[in-house]
Amino acid sequence: MIVTVNGMTVELRDRYPVREFDDLVAKFQNFVLDAPWKHKANFLMRFVVAWDFAGDPKDVEAWGDLDTFSEMTAIYKAVGELLNTKIQFAKLSGSESITPSEE
Repeated sequence: MIVTVNGMTVELRDRYPVREFDDLVAKFQNFVLDAPWKHKANFLMRFVVAWDFAGDPKDVEAWGDLDTFSEMTAIYKAVGELLNTKIQFAKLSGSESITPSEE
């Protein structure tokens, strides 16, 4: 998924393997806005594949130069929308892909 944040392109992951993201929903729901920026960056960097901002999105220090409202918060919002879409899709498709066994 590609989003534009403050005029810059940010590419978010499309796939979230369970071995890496088992705690994803719980961490996102408990994401504390009062947390230090490095904690927020460490959480969000799990989703960002690439961006047009200065620095590497896998380097926590690069996140420190983002604008709090127009960039960091916008990336957080984009990640939230992505997760919501994936969760809703899983709920909709999950009921069709599970067939009760007849015993």
